[in-house]
Amino acid sequence: MKCVAEWIVPSRVRNVALITAGLEAFCGMNGFSERDSRQLQVAVEGVFAYCARTLSGNGEYTCIRCKLFWEDRRITVELEYSGKGGELDEMLRPDKNRPVRRTSFEAMGVFIARELLESLVCISRYDLALGGRLNTYTLTYSLGADEGASVAGADHA
Repeated sequence: MKCVAEWIVPSRVRNVALITAGLEAFCGMNGFSERDSRQLQVAVEGVFAYCARTLSGNGEYTCIRCKLFWEDRRITVELEYSGKGGELDEMLRPDKNRPVRRTSFEAMGVFIARELLESLVCISRYDLALGGRLNTYTLTYSLGADEGASVAGADHA
């Protein structure tokens, strides 16, 4: 899959507006329905808020990287940051399928995101280059059969 957009923003909850504005523009340019565009934005907003609150709760203020991939009517968004993981990460591991406990505003955002997406997983690993933990949240959303028709078959570079 080819990356079609990337944002790196400070880990403040309000900065999700930069990413959702980019997602809205991307979806509009490529003929996605308003419904698909909004669902994708809501899902990304929920997970981004969780990441930003996790970082601030740990006293860490760094950047969150967001990458957007698109291939064959499937959109994948990766949100990634270095630092300690959050309380919900274990429930989002690929080998787990446990329900998300709705214990906070951020947990509710992750719960809603999981309901809107085809999949939502978290992979945490030690990154030698960073010298610390790297947390990657992968959000996968499948478009309806008639969505994204304006560029069907086009190179998404």
